[in-house]
Amino acid sequence: MSTETEKSKMTVEELATRFRSEMIPLTSRFSYFLTLPIADEDLRQYLNDPIAAISPVILAALPPLGLGQPGSPFRYTGHRSLLGRVTGRV
Repeated sequence: MSTETEKSKMTVEELATRFRSEMIPLTSRFSYFLTLPIADEDLRQYLNDPIAAISPVILAALPPLGLGQPGSPFRYTGHRSLLGRVTGRV
């Protein structure tokens, strides 16, 4: 018999599908979704500045990427980490 906790777990794919339409674009390749508010200074430090530092050659080779807020109140199942799911490595 499944518990309430097991029912509330979401896979990375389910989370991505659920919030894809609510992603906030940063560039033509990067977008993000936040479940909790973050100060503009923190967004700049953790998203805008690192993305701006990526070489245009590398950016051109990347597919569109969506980033989720670490520590969001969602539980991922089926994968050890979101990074591992994106890169194939954990």
